[in-house]
Amino acid sequence: MVLELKPPVDRDKGLVIGEVVRDAGGAWYFGDDVSDIKAFAALRARAAADPDFLGVCVAVANPETGHEVAEAADLTIDSPAALGDFLTDALPHLT
Repeated sequence: MVLELKPPVDRDKGLVIGEVVRDAGGAWYFGDDVSDIKAFAALRARAAADPDFLGVCVAVANPETGHEVAEAADLTIDSPAALGDFLTDALPHLT
């Protein structure tokens, strides 16, 4: 079980990601819990506003996220351990 503690401010992952990618040409976001769905939405909103922006939403599966995060993502990685392998394999193709 996860308990999320937040300060009493009107900020969430979606707002922060929206600000960070405002001037970017693209971004990948890897998320493993339901609060990451707001970040996925921010990438999609940025892509809708700018067709040249590439946003990729990746769910990192774990027993606590269920299907909700995976359904909101563009692709799913099987586990946190598999994320390292994915990034290692992807790096040579991104340069």
